[in-house]
Order: sequence, then structure tokens, then C-alpha cells
Amino acid sequence: MNKLFFGSLFLMQGIWCYGQQDSIRISAKLSADVQNLIVEQQIVYHNPHEVSIDKIKLLNWVAAYQNRNTPLLKRKLKDRKKDLYFAKPTELGALNNLHVEFDGKTKDIEKLQEEFLYLDLDQKLEPQSSKTIKLRYEVKLPNAKFTGYGIDKTDLNLKYFFIVPDSFENQDQYPKHFLDTEQNLNSASYWDVNFDVHEAFKVESSLHHTGILKNEFAGVSVNDPEFYISLNNIDKISVNVDEQKIDVVFGYPITQDDRASLEFYLPLH
Repeated sequence: MNKLFFGSLFLMQGIWCYGQQDSIRISAKLSADVQNLIVEQQIVYHNPHEVSIDKIKLLNWVAAYQNRNTPLLKRKLKDRKKDLYFAKPTELGALNNLHVEFDGKTKDIEKLQEEFLYLDLDQKLEPQSSKTIKLRYEVKLPNAKFTGYGIDKTDLNLKYFFIVPDSFENQDQYPKHFLDTEQNLNSASYWDVNFDVHEAFKVESSLHHTGILKNEFAGVSVNDPEFYISLNNIDKISVNVDEQKIDVVFGYPITQDDRASLEFYLPLH
């Protein structure tokens, strides 16, 4: 895997901020075949612009994996990577059965082709005013061989797969596409995510474990959060850096020799 999350480590750091911020609350159930996430979600969206807006843009980046016409596939071909072009239908990703509720209205879309979704508002949303949006949908997870995110046998590395507001858009609300360049999509939102998985699975995240539910994670992060679900034991090392405890979580087993070396070198890095 070419992602740091699988190949090495990630830091369990929550960065808390104050003031108005979007909040994203998710309950995600992993299907028995480990191919789909069934998601119930609530977004409290704040208009970050200095002008009122008549639509809200949400990003649906799992759609980048759905066919041969996406900017992601074209970028991969430029990099001489043809896995996505020759992918089997079972290896592709998509958003299905989307149900949206806001302003007392409901909207159903069986399959969303675009990587962005515009919600037209009956009344303009003033600067810093908020709107609550409820969603239900299914995410068909792609094979992780394309970008490092998705399904690797029975291990799952999840990032950019949930529907979220774009924290970096301007008032023109232009479309934006997933290009697998580790671009930051959603920053400084409050996340609260709970996974419903078979008891054999272990779950870790770059968000903090709440200690309330077994697989619930929450917090505010400047980076898009990652979630790792595995049937294997998840090794962890705790180190102190500048009097701050940092948990380093690995996506593979480590030996005692590796552990000893890492406990020495990690604080230095």
C-alpha cells in the first residue's frame, strides 16, 4: 500500500478550536460482505462566506472510483497507472441510495454520478448562519489498490468516502474532484463517528476514541480523518514528545525489536 496510514503509522491527535464550525455526526454500519458502508449522517453547515448563498455544496468523492470518465482515472493514466482503467466492476466504488432531508424537504437519488452535490435552498443562508442536513446513503467501497484507500482483502482504510462540506471553497462554489494528491477536503469540523462492525473487527482512527461506545471516535482535526478497520490485531506505541503523549497506531504487526527501535527513534522525529 502506498499510504502512510497502512505502510507505517498515523498520529492520534485532536486539534480543538472554538467559534462557529461545521459538525459531522455519522453512524456507519459495515455490511456482512465487507463491501459497503450503510451510513446515517447529520451535518450542521455554517455559511463561511461573506455573502448569502442560495445553495450548499457537498462533496461525494467516492464517485471518483465509479467509471472510466473521472478526473481521478485520467490522472492515474498520466502517471502510467492502469489498475483503475482495467478494474472489474466489483472493484469500483460508488454512492448509492442517497436520501437527503433539509428545510422540511426530502430528496432521493438512487445513484449519484457527480463528485459534488448542490442542495438548492428555499431561502438564502446568511453569512455564519447554519443549516442542518440529514442524509442516508450506501457507500460501495473501492479496492484499495488504486489509491491506498478502500478495501485490502478484509482490511479497510477509509478516507474521503463520507459526504462532507468543502471547507476550502469560495463563494462561487466551483465543482471539485478527487485526484489522490492528499488534498485537504474538510478542515476544522467537529466529527463524531461510530462504526457498527462485527465484534471480530478492530477499529482505529486519527480522531480520539470517545470511551463511550466501543468504536466511536470524535474530535476536531485540521486534516481529513482516517479510519482503519481490520481483522488483525492493531499494534500501538505510546511516546512522549514535548510532554505530550502521542499514540502511534500501525496497520500491521511489529516485532519486539521493531518496537524497541521505534520507541527510541519516534520521539526524535
